[in-house]
Amino acid sequence: MNKSAFLFGIASFFLFLAIALLFPLCGLCIAVLVGAAAGWLAAYWSKPLDENSAASIGAVTGALAGVGAVVGQTVGSILNARAIGTDGIIQFWEAFGFQGLPPITEGQLLVSAISAGACCGVVNVAIMAGFGALAGFLYFRNSSPSHPPNIEY
Repeated sequence: MNKSAFLFGIASFFLFLAIALLFPLCGLCIAVLVGAAAGWLAAYWSKPLDENSAASIGAVTGALAGVGAVVGQTVGSILNARAIGTDGIIQFWEAFGFQGLPPITEGQLLVSAISAGACCGVVNVAIMAGFGALAGFLYFRNSSPSHPPNIEY
């Protein structure tokens, strides 16, 4: 479990950093895939004895990988806000018809970027833990000889 959590924690940091810079709204979709992959690999490497331990190993690994996602999402949000700047934010909202907005300061921009990145990151942790648990459970269910897949004809 530790290998998988460390591997996916580092990978999700860089992945969510890139996602936050390029496509900020795609983080939730990536969280599903990364959480499931982390849970599956953790269950594969640790060979749990029952379904409950497989699900808990997957959930913990998914959540630990989500910590890297929180940090990556937050850093990416800060870098994205710094690249756009305060004038870019005003132009963005004016493009949607919000005219006469008061100017925002650099501090307000950074606080909103940190808050938004951390909030989205916490949601990603929950998603990654849930799908990690599901993947660990499904790995045990499909790999255990005592639980063959149920195929009806």
